[in-house]
Amino acid sequence: MDEFEKLPFYKQWFVIIKKNLAVIIACIIAVFLMYFTGYGCLIRRVIHHPCPSCGVSRAWICLLHGHIKEALEYHPLFFFIPLFVLCCVSHNIKPISCIPRKIQMVLFILGLLLIALVYIYRIINGFGPV
Repeated sequence: MDEFEKLPFYKQWFVIIKKNLAVIIACIIAVFLMYFTGYGCLIRRVIHHPCPSCGVSRAWICLLHGHIKEALEYHPLFFFIPLFVLCCVSHNIKPISCIPRKIQMVLFILGLLLIALVYIYRIINGFGPV
């Protein structure tokens, strides 16, 4: 058992946040720039097609304003995607590391499949208010 695993759960989260602080800050800055400049998704600007996470930032902003229905219209997985990414990045924290590796892989594949299915559905149905 290494030193990281000996730490209490809340301290493990602090270590993970500290290790990924640059990425977290970059994401926050990108969201603020997209929101305040109106520029939108960089991937959509480059390939002229929405990405699988298009609408997540706007969905969170709608949720923060108390508009749950609008948030779900922007992206139905807006709550799931950040948690999914966080679990992928921090797979060695106690609650996640307790799960056997094979089950983690199955859950990861199911998460990717869910994101892909919602993305395909949104492409077929016109992506809603994106």
